[in-house]
Amino acid sequence: MSIQVLRKNFKEPLEKALRYYSILSAWNKLGLSTRQIQLLAYTAIRGTISSLSSKAEFSKLFSSSPATINNMISELSQSGLLVKVNGKYKVNKAIDLDFSKDLVVAFKLFAAEGGKNE
Repeated sequence: MSIQVLRKNFKEPLEKALRYYSILSAWNKLGLSTRQIQLLAYTAIRGTISSLSSKAEFSKLFSSSPATINNMISELSQSGLLVKVNGKYKVNKAIDLDFSKDLVVAFKLFAAEGGKNE
């Protein structure tokens, strides 16, 4: 078995969240757009994307329109990445992390039996 450790420092939790959701999208072949990754990361940091103030802040931060935000919320909800909890859209608990803390992500690549990909 080979082990490789990569380290990266981030100044802000949002930067770490953006990187994490980019990796998650690539690893799972989700095909998320840059803007969808930004929305997931922002929502994870903020806690919700439902309020008008959170949508306005996201719009200003990432130069996005309210209509685009609503479309992305719908798409990410259909895929299960955003969920509605008590009337508010939040990141699914399975992928919602505390990005203010150190984070270790491990990838395990196994050789498939018989040389076949799974």
